[in-house]
Amino acid sequence: MDVTIFFQNATKIFATVGESIRSNSLTWGNTLMNDTSPDMAAKIQALYMQRSGEERMRMCLDMFDFARQLMVANLQAQGFEGVELRKQIFLRTYRDDFPKDVLDKICQKIGDSRY
Repeated sequence: MDVTIFFQNATKIFATVGESIRSNSLTWGNTLMNDTSPDMAAKIQALYMQRSGEERMRMCLDMFDFARQLMVANLQAQGFEGVELRKQIFLRTYRDDFPKDVLDKICQKIGDSRY
């Protein structure tokens, strides 16, 4: 994976997590989720803000890595492997970041690669 793209997405995730903590809400698809009381959200944000920027970034990367492991396990349980597994990982991770024609081109390149 291109390191630049990885860090752009890690930064986007970190910004999203930070904004979610501040706004006390997360989205899943088109559904807004907010099951945390404002008092608890403020306490959680205060705890996060006590950490250095590096620690917060590491936490985000660890959460991203864990979520990716869950996604890969789920895809493998559905029978995906090899190149098709790599395509599905890409699509689940970046589907909302590219127009369909670009997604198709990237998936074609994944299919053409030897890795």
